[in-house]
Amino acid sequence: MIPKIKTELIKKLKIAIEITENSPENLPKNKYAAGVFFDKLKDAPDKLKNDDNLILNALISWFTPASKWESFVGDTNLGNEIFTLLIKIRRKLKNDEQTEAEKINAGLKSKTKSEIFEKIQAILKEGKMEIAFALGKIHNIYEKELAEPWNELINSVYVSINMMRITTLRELFNATSISFRVPDFTSVLPQIGSLKNLKRLDLASENLTEIPKEIGSITGLEELNLKKNKLTILPPEIGNLKNLRKLGLDENKLSILPKEIALLKNLTSLSLSRNKFRKFPKEITSLTKLEGLFFSENEISELPENFKNLTEIKALNFNDNLFESVPESLKYLKKLQILNLQRNKFKTIPEFLEKLPNLDRLYADYGIFTEKQEKRFKLPPMEYGF
Repeated sequence: MIPKIKTELIKKLKIAIEITENSPENLPKNKYAAGVFFDKLKDAPDKLKNDDNLILNALISWFTPASKWESFVGDTNLGNEIFTLLIKIRRKLKNDEQTEAEKINAGLKSKTKSEIFEKIQAILKEGKMEIAFALGKIHNIYEKELAEPWNELINSVYVSINMMRITTLRELFNATSISFRVPDFTSVLPQIGSLKNLKRLDLASENLTEIPKEIGSITGLEELNLKKNKLTILPPEIGNLKNLRKLGLDENKLSILPKEIALLKNLTSLSLSRNKFRKFPKEITSLTKLEGLFFSENEISELPENFKNLTEIKALNFNDNLFESVPESLKYLKKLQILNLQRNKFKTIPEFLEKLPNLDRLYADYGIFTEKQEKRFKLPPMEYGF
C-alpha cells in the first residue's frame, strides 16, 4: 500500500469517526446497519496501519456513492474524498498482485504444467489468492481447476452468519466467518491456516480431540469457538492469534493451558466452564483486557494473587467450584458488574464486595446474604445464574 495515500486515508477516516461520534443524528434509522458501519469505521485506521486489506472492501461498500455515505458522516465532500482514496489503493494493490504474479512466472518458464500447478497451490496455502489466480490465468489454469485440492474443505464449511454453503474457492478465501457442520472434516483442518481473511471460526460440537498447529497462522482471527469438543490440550501456536477478542472453550476436557495463552493481549472474553481445571491457570492473569471470564463447573479453590490485575473485568462466573471463601483479589475489580459465586463452599459474603462501585448483580447461595446485602444487591431471594 502506498504510504502517502494510506496516511491521507487514515487522516480522513479519523475525521469521519469524529463527526459520527459527535453527531449521532447523522446515523441512519436502521440501528443495526449504523452499528456495523460505525464499528468498521472505528477499527479501520488500525487495520489499515497493519495492512489488513480486507477492510478496504468493507469501506468501499460503505463509501460508494450508491450507499449515501453523507447520511453517515454528514459531509458529502469528505465521503467523496474517502471513496476516491479507497479506489486508488485498491487499484494499486491489484497492480502489485499482477506484477508479483508476472515476477513469479518469469521463473517458471522451464516448468511443466503440473509443476506450475503445484507452485500455484503453494501460493494459495500462503493465503495469496489473487496472486495465485493471476498466475493461473497466465497459464490458462482457472479457479475450478485450482479449487480441486480444496473441494473437501469447500464442501465442509458454511458462512457462519447465515449458515449458507460456500461453493467456490474465491468464496472460501474471502470468507470472514465460517462454521463446520459435517460428520468428519479433520483431514482438512490444516488447510484452515491458509484462510487469512477469517475473523470468526466456529468449530463447536465437532468431537475434536486436538486443534492443528496451523490454527496459529490465521493471525487476523478475532473470534474462535471451540466449545463442546473433547480437547485436553491446545497447541502453543494459539498464542499467534494476537487479534483474538473472544475465545470459547466451554465443555472440553482441559486441565491446563499453554503458556502462550498469555500472549493474547487483546482478548476481552474467555469462557472455560465445564472443564477439568483443579488449579486456576496463571496465564490468564496476563490478559489485562478481559471484560468477561466464565469459569463455572471446574474444581478450583483459590485464585493467584495476580488475579487482581484483571481490572477491566465486568462479568465473572465462578459458580460450581470449590472456594471455601470469596477470593480477596476480587476487591480490586472496580469495573465488575455481574458476579456469580453460586454453589461453592463459603457461607458468608465479605463486606468488600459491597464496596465494589459497579457491582449490582451478585449471585450466591440462598441464605448467606445479610439483610443489608440483600438490599445492596437488590436481588430476589431465589434468583439464579446468568
